[in-house]
Amino acid sequence: MSSPRNVRKERLSSVTEDEDDADFEDNPTHPLISANCSAPPYSHLAWLCFFLLGIGTLLPWYFLITAKGYWDKKFNGENNEQDKLAVFFESYLSIAATAPNILVAILNVVLVNKLPANLRVHTSLFVTALLLAVTVFLVKVDTTKWRTIFFSITILFTVIISGASMVFMGSVFGLAGQLPSGYSQAVISGQAMGGTLSALASILDLAVASDITNSALVYFVMATAYTIFCMFLYSMLCRMPIARYYFNVPDDSGTNPVPVHNLLPPIRTILHHTRCLGFCVFYCFFISISLFPAVLANIEPTSSRLKGSWLTKYFTPVYMVLPDRGDDMGLNISLKVSIVEDVSKNRPQKTFIIFVLNINNHILQFYLY
Repeated sequence: MSSPRNVRKERLSSVTEDEDDADFEDNPTHPLISANCSAPPYSHLAWLCFFLLGIGTLLPWYFLITAKGYWDKKFNGENNEQDKLAVFFESYLSIAATAPNILVAILNVVLVNKLPANLRVHTSLFVTALLLAVTVFLVKVDTTKWRTIFFSITILFTVIISGASMVFMGSVFGLAGQLPSGYSQAVISGQAMGGTLSALASILDLAVASDITNSALVYFVMATAYTIFCMFLYSMLCRMPIARYYFNVPDDSGTNPVPVHNLLPPIRTILHHTRCLGFCVFYCFFISISLFPAVLANIEPTSSRLKGSWLTKYFTPVYMVLPDRGDDMGLNISLKVSIVEDVSKNRPQKTFIIFVLNINNHILQFYLY
């Protein structure tokens, strides 16, 4: 008769890359789910924590691109002459923010079962807060004599912050994925709300503040403070009963769900079954990141009816709210209308083709030009 330890070992070794889809569904007999504990009820407080953590995943990036006037002032030449660093800064910033994401995403998958979530979350948040604090310090420093060095430092900080934010984002999504589906949706909704909040903060700041440098200082201080707030928020989340149950955190009584195995996730199987939706997501971000913020941030109105402060101050911040609100609306619609259960597996592709065909002709002409 086999011992319980050998039985457990055999069950863990049976998880391979060739498992059927049913092995990944919510199954009370799955080895990752404890049979000795009953699941806690739905927690609105936990949902709120995931929503606020979702805001923190992209808020530093949003505030970096919101301070466009500050970057123009830093990188323009003497007598406010426009420099190449200022002209192409948004493009450099977008590349620096997105390039490390692929590498970090791969590392996230490899290290997800080797490094504990607490270490990944707190380390990534600490690195982000530290670099944002240095960015706050550099706001009041005169960088006229060393603009190229300051540009290199800014791009380097952006790469590191983006990588750390990707680790934090992947960790939060991984933790939310261990809970029922509503909590993952909270993280996504929080990401959309982060862009809206940064755009609204920009409009409010333009209405109140008179100095571009002070405005950027407020942006970066808010991003730093919110990143530190996410550390305490995550610690509070881990103490909740629902988190202790699903995150495999031992409670005060000493009881603990069945530990999660340390095997590498079945990456090949996952990629095989998500290849179509993955391509749709890739192409959607390819279009949106190509335009936002590098192109959209430099659009100026041509109508003669727009005069005064609306033309000089509020035009760009106000219309920059629209992509964020559209993102938020699309996410909320997807929560209410589901097409996953449709019998046709071509529904996502059909929807994607309609999306591509409806791209504005002027945008295509812009790329050709």
